[in-house]
Amino acid sequence: MRAILKLLICDFCIRYRWEERTIKRYKSIILTTYYAVAAVMAVMVLLNVFWTDQATGDFGLGSFRKVDGDWLDGNGNPMDFKKIDDYAVDGAKDIRVFYPVPGDMHGTQGLVFRTKNVYVQAYVGDRMVYGTDIAEAPFDMNSPGTKWNVLRIDEEYAGEQVELRIEQAYQDGRSKVDNFYLGDWAAVFLFVIESKGFGLLISILILVVGFFLMVADTLLNAKRKERDKSLFYLGLFAVLAAGWCLIETNVFQLFVRDIRPLQLVDNVLLAMGVLPLYFYMEEAYHVFENQAIRILCGLDAVFLVGITFLHMTGYSDFHQTQNGTVLNYGLVSLLLGGYIVRDILGRRKEKTGRFYLRMQTIGITCLCVGIFVDFLRYILSDVLDRALTIRVGLLLFILSFGSGNLYRLYELIKQGYQAEFISRLAYVDGLTEVGNRTAYIEKKEELLTMENREGLAVAMFDVNNLKKVNDTMGHGAGDELIKESARIIQRSFGSLGTVYRIGGDEFVVLFQSEHPESSYQKAKQLFEEELVRCNEKGGHPFVISIAHGYAYCGKTKQEDIEGLEKQADQRMYQNKREMKLAYAQ
Repeated sequence: MRAILKLLICDFCIRYRWEERTIKRYKSIILTTYYAVAAVMAVMVLLNVFWTDQATGDFGLGSFRKVDGDWLDGNGNPMDFKKIDDYAVDGAKDIRVFYPVPGDMHGTQGLVFRTKNVYVQAYVGDRMVYGTDIAEAPFDMNSPGTKWNVLRIDEEYAGEQVELRIEQAYQDGRSKVDNFYLGDWAAVFLFVIESKGFGLLISILILVVGFFLMVADTLLNAKRKERDKSLFYLGLFAVLAAGWCLIETNVFQLFVRDIRPLQLVDNVLLAMGVLPLYFYMEEAYHVFENQAIRILCGLDAVFLVGITFLHMTGYSDFHQTQNGTVLNYGLVSLLLGGYIVRDILGRRKEKTGRFYLRMQTIGITCLCVGIFVDFLRYILSDVLDRALTIRVGLLLFILSFGSGNLYRLYELIKQGYQAEFISRLAYVDGLTEVGNRTAYIEKKEELLTMENREGLAVAMFDVNNLKKVNDTMGHGAGDELIKESARIIQRSFGSLGTVYRIGGDEFVVLFQSEHPESSYQKAKQLFEEELVRCNEKGGHPFVISIAHGYAYCGKTKQEDIEGLEKQADQRMYQNKREMKLAYAQ
């Protein structure tokens, strides 16, 4: 039975593998969808940010103390905020808790506390003294997200009770009310910022590494025909993840009155991070050859479009579809881990690529450990920061994968340069660095396959007195004569076509032009001026003399090209004889 299932699965994967051209179209569709949704999300975020008024708190400095254990429920019992959902009784819309203001309080102090996914109102007696700020904006979240609330406690409240009425934005058990501090709210803010310093630093490092990988991808692929974009997609994922981690520190929430735009950004960044991982795997492992992976990637793109549409229509916001986002991350993480294990097993005996695989193993292990630890923290206790260890794991993951991919891309580029160098040796003359005889023959064959071969012209050149220079001055001087002659021909005829060295002292230029005669005459004039200038300049113990001939015709066949060569060669030797006669006189 296992053998039959294995056979069916293998047959399924092989049968539905796509051609490279089809995979490119598929990738283009998914990427277009991704960037379109990203643009829509960006507009939503910008509308939220600029539509509402943002404000900062009034800062001072002083002392404070934590008062989590001083709150009472409606029955006068100590309030357990970790079980806040249990206090909603008889279908009540809000949960009510009470704080007895100390009787010896003097002056004005701040009651600072954190809330998540709840709206709160504070009352002293029958008078409302605080309420969650709600500024209307298009496409906002149903919840204010994580918010730091500052309630002024005046001296006149001493001995009275502050009543909090807590309304949950979602009935999903994720509401939080915690971290109560009484005292100078500026000191509380500074305390929170200081306690989150490590998380801020790690998040900023991830952001910097992400941008570095994207820039490195651009620079390393600048001259490559077939680009490897694995660094770009990994860097894009890192930038999105870093933004989410920064918001999860809960530091930025200290300075914003209406928190919903920030909550929207947090959810958007989380949702946008999955598809870059799929495209990273495609660049690294070519996973889109497998139909199952294509289906999963396509479903994630559809999911992204769907949750955006639901949010825009107000049917369900991003928070309510977050379980689907987390599921997508779980699937893509399992796939990534599976491909890494496959590579490790497949290449364990290979010396090449060991560093790349080792760094991948370290990276995915660190990320999994970070996610597992934070998941346990989130389940076992009430945590203020959901990404405490994820940040460290994510940073190590990005660094490990980034360095591994940099190394792999470096190897690919090195191989590409080596192949280019070998190709150059095959088609370039080593002494003069112009085309060689092989390149010239292939160029003629290429011309025969072209539909339009009108205006074909051949210019032949022969360097005079090479044997004499070799015999009297040495082969070093002869080589210098050849190189200097090649430079003169290249500077004058190089704009018309490629210069080829087809013999020891013979050169040819094969080119096409609408007006070959006039093109040749202009180049010939420049050629003669270059000869005079080079001989007058001196610097070498010989006089440079080059005979030349030229022929052209209309539409050509193989025999016509050979005829042009013979005609140009005859005119070149005629020019050589004329030069000898002129020299003899």
